[in-house]
Amino acid sequence: MMDRIPQLTPQRRALHHEIFHSSLANAITCSEHNVEAAAGWALLSAVIADKMGCGRLMSAELEGLLVKLATRIALPKRGTSSAQRRWLHVFSEVFSIGGHSALAARWIALDSGKDRHSLVTTFQEATDVPRAMYEAIMSKGGTIHTLGGVKSLNERARRLREIAWQEADVVVLHIHMWDVVPVIAFGVPGGPPVLLLNHADHTFWVGSTVADSIINLRRSGQDVAEKWRGVDRHAYLPIPLPVPSDHDPHLGRSIRIELGIPEQAPVFLTVGSYFKYLAIGEINFVDTACRLLKKVPDAYLIAVGPTADHPDWQAARDVTGGRLMAVGPKHDLAGYFAAADVYIEGFPFGSLTALLEAGLAGLSCVRAPIPCPPPFTSDGEALDHLPQPANLDDYIDQAAALATSPISRRSQSKALKEAIERVHLGAGWQSFLDEVKARLPAQHNIYQVSAPIFPPLWEQYWLPYLVRRLGGDPLLFFYVKGHRLGLAPRPSMRMLLAAHKADVPEHPPGTPGPIALGLFRGLIDPIASILPFANSKANHKWWPRLILDYWYGRYIGWRFKAVNENSEIK
Repeated sequence: MMDRIPQLTPQRRALHHEIFHSSLANAITCSEHNVEAAAGWALLSAVIADKMGCGRLMSAELEGLLVKLATRIALPKRGTSSAQRRWLHVFSEVFSIGGHSALAARWIALDSGKDRHSLVTTFQEATDVPRAMYEAIMSKGGTIHTLGGVKSLNERARRLREIAWQEADVVVLHIHMWDVVPVIAFGVPGGPPVLLLNHADHTFWVGSTVADSIINLRRSGQDVAEKWRGVDRHAYLPIPLPVPSDHDPHLGRSIRIELGIPEQAPVFLTVGSYFKYLAIGEINFVDTACRLLKKVPDAYLIAVGPTADHPDWQAARDVTGGRLMAVGPKHDLAGYFAAADVYIEGFPFGSLTALLEAGLAGLSCVRAPIPCPPPFTSDGEALDHLPQPANLDDYIDQAAALATSPISRRSQSKALKEAIERVHLGAGWQSFLDEVKARLPAQHNIYQVSAPIFPPLWEQYWLPYLVRRLGGDPLLFFYVKGHRLGLAPRPSMRMLLAAHKADVPEHPPGTPGPIALGLFRGLIDPIASILPFANSKANHKWWPRLILDYWYGRYIGWRFKAVNENSEIK
């Protein structure tokens, strides 16, 4: 059976919300006497909201706390003005493969003006900045600041504010959804205007209170920000794309030979991180791909991103006689674009940049079906003329029709490529950037925001996915994250009761039960090692206390507290 995202029970949802609110309550309490601990708890709260959900796409209470912490940091002197506009791009981390890192590097490199562009990272060391970003910054006469080695979150915020006030005319936040440091840094009026790039428009993020303008990459992102984040300050900047290299048929032939695909066979291509293909109920890409290959029996499908050893893709390869191939993540997609005939967008979660790059490479494309709506799948000005399949059957029919009709492929791909070039390349894209520049706010201010609870769409889509990706026990997640941040996580009575009612698994499926200390460490260490801010030099003398606190609270302590607890966990 194909791996699916589980249903989210009300009890599990209540547990996630309780962990978030308990962490936030700790942050608020600490803000009166220990601002560093408050910042740590605020960061943990934002991480939990990002990884577990908190019932909203932004938290006015968390944002208000961060603005309060911002007032505890001294105001630096404003630097001297410059005839050359100076941009400061703020990242949590810069990655070498795709995403918002590649978007920013292209933005900087493609800006045809005389502006200067600099970079600062809040959770990364200088040696980890990828070459593409480094070269883009250097080509614009900018500088690179890294704050990842600074232990104190508030000190990082102070230094970031100082850099911005003294060296920048405009700040752009490309930050991770949980990064509270820039919100603390810019949580006071004054200094350069702050723009926030809405690269994660479908999930929780911080920064609504400090953003003088939200830069949206597509219309659905703006709609979500207005309806579910209460933000009405917007700009539009499509994803910038690199000019594609000349088509080299030898690249495509070499990929086909490597994968054992006949030269004349139709080839479908899809690109996306493995988790974007996890099925939600009947919305199952791998099953649909198998049906598509059954309908076009001489066709092959290459999936870039998922790995061949994942059970879903292994089973699909067997079912299709080896015609469905998961090849893992790849840095260079040119050969795969050259080898393919039709690009099909993955689902339940699409990859907008990958679809646009495929269309720009001259491939005909099929969007994800309507049951997978934006912002979870692709939309945008360049895709307006590309019809979205009505359902999974229509998706299969559109893909099969393109695979078996070279004339239809050429007609569709030509129109799509021209539309993408008008919006995402050269002078067309530069006109959108010029509009952003023309509408820059005169100064930086702080804003009051509020947001309603999740819309039904997120209940169906995003929250069950978070449960699937988190795995295991949310309380264990809370303990490990808090420990790695130097906090002393303790469960509240309501949190323990919510955990009991949720009946969650004690550990991720397939992991040996933690009967003894060694087994428990064997469970925790792999989880801790993938944390984005994990400290390899963590003080392990805390582990015995952490273990005792966890197991006592999880399985014993709640029983004593339950006697005096009569209210229902909301």
